[in-house]
Amino acid sequence: ILWKPYEYLTSTPSKGFRNHLIDALQEWYKVPQASLAVISGVASLLHEASLMLDDIQDDSPLRRGKPAVHTIFGVGQTINSACFQINNALRLCLQLSPSALLIFSDQIAQLFTGQAHDLQWARHKSIPTEEDYFRMVDGKNGALLILISRLMQNEATQNRTLDLTHFMNLIGRSHQLRDDYQNLASQDYTTQRGFCQDLDEGKFSFPLIRAIQSSTDATVLLEWLQQQGENNTSPEMKTFILGMIERSGSLEATRSVLRDLSVEMMRQLEKI
Repeated sequence: ILWKPYEYLTSTPSKGFRNHLIDALQEWYKVPQASLAVISGVASLLHEASLMLDDIQDDSPLRRGKPAVHTIFGVGQTINSACFQINNALRLCLQLSPSALLIFSDQIAQLFTGQAHDLQWARHKSIPTEEDYFRMVDGKNGALLILISRLMQNEATQNRTLDLTHFMNLIGRSHQLRDDYQNLASQDYTTQRGFCQDLDEGKFSFPLIRAIQSSTDATVLLEWLQQQGENNTSPEMKTFILGMIERSGSLEATRSVLRDLSVEMMRQLEKI
């Protein structure tokens, strides 16, 4: 039963982003295949475990177009399975160089710290600055990507001094902003996760933060946030709030920041 919640989640394949990332980094680091397989396993276990926990914390009903794991197996069993997979990832690190355990510990701490800030803001309706938001993203999203790059650098047969931490953070920021945008604007995302799910969670996504900063409807948005409970936002209210976010120009601003991040990533690639 320890594996069943994990197997349920992985039965619907992800987009394989992390595998593509590992393949790309391998061009620089040339990690031996045995170590590369271990790192890939660590990344997969941690990614799926983090999704299981994240869906509980956000009370998400859907993941990859199917009922979220905790809605099938229950909250307790899902937490237990997720923690079991984190321990399995730790045990895999024992097959790598001794310093891999410290790298693992460092990045897991960053991941949970980022998640803690995200949960704190949503619970207490505390509006983060954009700088706070990106620091949270660097932990919540960047930590796993940096774990991959640091483990590969640690096992590399070439370019062992190549530190890709900043580049991984740029990728993590781009990934989160795209997720924030699609949560509000993508029909495909609605099918996979539900309509404007971030509004259900009271999550301070980048478009919402920017809308509060710049919208003439900021007072209405703030009052709605104070009244909003967990998963009790009606489709009609979501449509109303989404309209205010769109009128504020924050969705276009999000697209602009995504373009800037893309330019900066290309600049960093040229340096590398």
